[in-house]
Amino acid sequence: MIKQNVDALRIKAKYPQTAEKPVLTVGFVGDIQYADRDHVNSRDYRSGIGKLKRLLDIYKNEKIDLCIGLGDIGDG
Repeated sequence: MIKQNVDALRIKAKYPQTAEKPVLTVGFVGDIQYADRDHVNSRDYRSGIGKLKRLLDIYKNEKIDLCIGLGDIGDG
Protein backbone atom coordinates (compact mmCIF):
# COMPACT_ATOMS: atom_id res chain seq x y z
CA MET A 1 0.00 0.00 0.00
CA ILE A 2 2.84 2.43 0.76
CA LYS A 3 4.37 1.77 -2.68
CA GLN A 4 1.03 2.48 -4.38
CA ASN A 5 0.70 5.76 -2.47
CA VAL A 6 4.24 6.74 -3.44
CA ASP A 7 3.48 6.05 -7.09
CA ALA A 8 0.25 8.06 -6.88
CA LEU A 9 1.88 11.06 -5.20
CA ARG A 10 5.19 11.19 -7.09
CA ILE A 11 5.89 14.61 -8.51
CA LYS A 12 8.67 15.05 -11.04
CA ALA A 13 9.74 18.53 -12.04
CA LYS A 14 11.40 18.64 -15.46
CA TYR A 15 13.41 21.49 -16.93
CA PRO A 16 13.57 21.82 -19.79
CA GLN A 17 10.47 19.81 -20.68
CA THR A 18 12.39 17.87 -23.30
CA ALA A 19 14.77 16.47 -20.66
CA GLU A 20 14.68 12.69 -20.42
CA LYS A 21 15.54 12.71 -16.73
CA PRO A 22 13.75 14.77 -14.09
CA VAL A 23 15.81 17.59 -12.68
CA LEU A 24 14.34 16.99 -9.23
CA THR A 25 12.19 14.22 -7.81
CA VAL A 26 10.33 15.04 -4.59
CA GLY A 27 8.72 12.67 -2.09
CA PHE A 28 6.33 13.62 0.67
CA VAL A 29 5.77 12.14 4.14
CA GLY A 30 2.51 12.74 5.93
CA ASP A 31 2.04 13.02 9.67
CA ILE A 32 3.24 9.63 10.98
CA GLN A 33 1.73 10.02 14.47
CA TYR A 34 4.39 8.05 16.34
CA ALA A 35 4.01 7.67 20.10
CA ASP A 36 4.95 5.01 22.64
CA ARG A 37 1.27 4.36 23.32
CA ASP A 38 -1.15 1.50 22.94
CA HIS A 39 -3.27 1.13 19.81
CA VAL A 40 -6.30 3.46 19.97
CA ASN A 41 -9.18 3.12 17.49
CA SER A 42 -7.57 3.24 14.03
CA ARG A 43 -4.21 4.57 15.24
CA ASP A 44 -1.38 2.14 15.74
CA TYR A 45 1.05 4.62 17.26
CA ARG A 46 4.07 2.34 17.61
CA SER A 47 4.03 1.32 13.94
CA GLY A 48 4.79 4.86 12.73
CA ILE A 49 8.58 4.49 12.77
CA GLY A 50 8.45 1.17 10.88
CA LYS A 51 6.17 2.66 8.24
CA LEU A 52 8.51 5.63 7.87
CA LYS A 53 11.51 3.32 7.43
CA ARG A 54 9.68 1.35 4.70
CA LEU A 55 8.74 4.56 2.93
CA LEU A 56 12.32 5.85 3.05
CA ASP A 57 13.57 2.52 1.63
CA ILE A 58 11.14 2.97 -1.27
CA TYR A 59 12.34 6.54 -1.76
CA LYS A 60 15.97 5.35 -1.83
CA ASN A 61 15.14 2.68 -4.43
CA GLU A 62 13.22 5.23 -6.51
CA LYS A 63 16.12 7.71 -6.20
CA ILE A 64 13.98 10.46 -4.71
CA ASP A 65 16.11 13.62 -4.41
CA LEU A 66 14.20 15.41 -1.67
CA CYS A 67 11.79 14.25 1.01
CA ILE A 68 9.44 16.77 2.62
CA GLY A 69 7.67 16.11 5.93
CA LEU A 70 4.11 17.42 5.96
CA GLY A 71 3.36 17.05 9.64
CA ASP A 72 4.81 16.62 13.05
CA ILE A 73 6.55 13.40 14.09
CA GLY A 74 4.96 12.61 17.43
CA ASP A 75 1.50 12.42 18.89
CA GLY A 76 0.54 12.65 22.51
